[in-house]
Amino acid sequence: EILTPDTATLLRRLSVHRKPVKREAIDILLLDGAGFAPVRDSLMTRFLMEQHSGWFSLNPVVREIALRELKEKPGEHKQAHSRGADHYMRHFKARGIVGEGGKLGGYFVEARYHLVQAQREAELSEIAGRFENHLKASFSSVSAVPSQLYELNERIATLSALLQTPGSKGLEYYLARLYEARRAEGDAQKALLYAQSATGPRAPADAWVLRLRLEARINGPEHVMRVARDGIAMVPAASASSLYQNAGELLAQAGKTDEAIALLKDGIAMVPAASASSLYQNA
Repeated sequence: EILTPDTATLLRRLSVHRKPVKREAIDILLLDGAGFAPVRDSLMTRFLMEQHSGWFSLNPVVREIALRELKEKPGEHKQAHSRGADHYMRHFKARGIVGEGGKLGGYFVEARYHLVQAQREAELSEIAGRFENHLKASFSSVSAVPSQLYELNERIATLSALLQTPGSKGLEYYLARLYEARRAEGDAQKALLYAQSATGPRAPADAWVLRLRLEARINGPEHVMRVARDGIAMVPAASASSLYQNAGELLAQAGKTDEAIALLKDGIAMVPAASASSLYQNA
């Protein structure tokens, strides 16, 4: 049986959604004058769409076919993504951003996807800035790492959603700490990527120390000396002792005793006397 124009149009437009959606996301995709219930029933009785606990999703094969057809209509394709973007952006355009962290991260990922497809990148920058400010008001580089795994997972999901592109260095350092603490498969590599991005001229010594540990674990001791020298050149002299000490310990653990001793001696000569006592002990 052939679908009505209202139903066929919704089927194409709904295919832009990668995840199950609530009715509100469907309502803004309907043609003017089309009713939700008749179109919903038409799709569901044909097993083209499913509903579970108020969440609607297309059959995966049906979605793939419908999306292919939609892409043949560039104007409609762009409009459908634009309406999808509007649906997710509402969470970030309200006066105060509210919601659970993990859900907000998911909303942001979908808003970004639809905005890019709709060629509305300027608005993406706007909501990214608002989301970043919201997270910076909630977390900082020195925030505690959650002890409960579910909370740790949620925090990682939230921050990684925003930081898929470079952002706040403090949040990148915090995300690196979260990945290092979780220790799931692949987390050390992700932690290193964020630690590398977070370290620079204004990064605190602790960020460089974290990067040193991760570089040693993943890339080996040959990277430790180079990264230590980079960090030492950028942090204040009074803060450099922790870099000398940690780099020296990592080199010694890797059997590079001569390099470790040489680095610690450099530290004793360069670091103010009040900060150098631990370096004397290690050297």
